[in-house]
Amino acid sequence: MQLAVNIVVLSAIYALIACGYVLIYRVSRVLNLAHGELMMLGAYLLVATASTFAGDPVVAIAAAVVLSLVVGVLVYVLLMRQMTGEMALAAVLTTIALGILLRGVALAVGLGLVWMLAVQNLISGLAAPLLPWVDSAQRGLPGPGAGSLVASLGAPSGTPGVESLMSGGPAALVVAAYLVGFVALGTVVLRRRDIL
Repeated sequence: MQLAVNIVVLSAIYALIACGYVLIYRVSRVLNLAHGELMMLGAYLLVATASTFAGDPVVAIAAAVVLSLVVGVLVYVLLMRQMTGEMALAAVLTTIALGILLRGVALAVGLGLVWMLAVQNLISGLAAPLLPWVDSAQRGLPGPGAGSLVASLGAPSGTPGVESLMSGGPAALVVAAYLVGFVALGTVVLRRRDIL
């Protein structure tokens, strides 16, 4: 019975996705190749609002819908309206570029979460009890720094990844140092144009 319900739900989701493709194409005569990435962004917004409004799912869904509408309006105003009067290929290429951008951001966020939740937890759980210097070295990693910063801002103690390993000031310095370092590294790589 559960398999039949899963098939019906998945089929309804695919039908909804297809309706979205057709609706966008029929209205604008542009094939939106970023449709999947925009749906992924909507799903991420729903996860974010569901964790923010954990006690009230109706408010979380309403907030996710409003945020998704804002994203859609921004995509139209900033990108697609600029393509008015251009060849249809320019609009299609714009949607491809938007899809690549959203996929790149999602990949970076996903890999960062895997690093913070898996690798750093393995380091703290396995290596720290065996090697005494690992505990002090952890204070320089971005995950414990971000967790300590969140803890100093008043997050509940049972939140995953939130531990008060250091006070708010040093934690903010660690997170800011990583932010500045990665922005500088990204700037150097883009200036050299080795990856573009």
